[in-house]
Amino acid sequence: VTLLFPYFPLKCRIGKNARLMYATLYEFIHWLVDLKHRTPLEAAFEAEPYTRKLVDELQADDVFIDVGANVGVYVISAGGCKSVVAIEPSKYNLGILRRNIKLNPGHARIHLINSAASDNPNETIDGMFKGVEPALTKVSLMKIDVEGAEYEVLKGSRGTLKITSKVLTEIHGTTSLMDPDEKRVQLARLQRFFCVNNFHTKEV
Repeated sequence: VTLLFPYFPLKCRIGKNARLMYATLYEFIHWLVDLKHRTPLEAAFEAEPYTRKLVDELQADDVFIDVGANVGVYVISAGGCKSVVAIEPSKYNLGILRRNIKLNPGHARIHLINSAASDNPNETIDGMFKGVEPALTKVSLMKIDVEGAEYEVLKGSRGTLKITSKVLTEIHGTTSLMDPDEKRVQLARLQRFFCVNNFHTKEV
């Protein structure tokens, strides 16, 4: 059974500008009870200063891939660059993302892909771009935030990583509170992967 939840337009200060963006029912309720009247979109944006910095630095000829785009906070923020690819498995989130793009016109070419991303042959980033015209020749930034499947996404992106300048990936645990030992194991695994694929790593 698919539950169709309503969408709520909220004014969100995302980046330098206050934008009208649609939010989920959860986000709307959160906004009502938050004494600072911040939406979860704004709170998440404020909590990720390094991500904001990298997205803000994108230029007019850059290409940005957002894996786990959610409702499009960074997709909209990166609107000034040449092209944005937003990959999001949730049809509900993607529906909100489509509406947010319409609410914020005049942006880059935004390509939406409704799919999970992993190292599964049917869900690899490399496979998503195979045969696409014009061919992808350069990626300035790839952001990966997929609630624990980041390593699997990377394994399915080896070809795309060869033309990617920067990769920003989150580390998620198996529970909401990540055990320090689990974090070290995950971080070491990601660092080994990036080293093998000729990336320098930085923990932020």
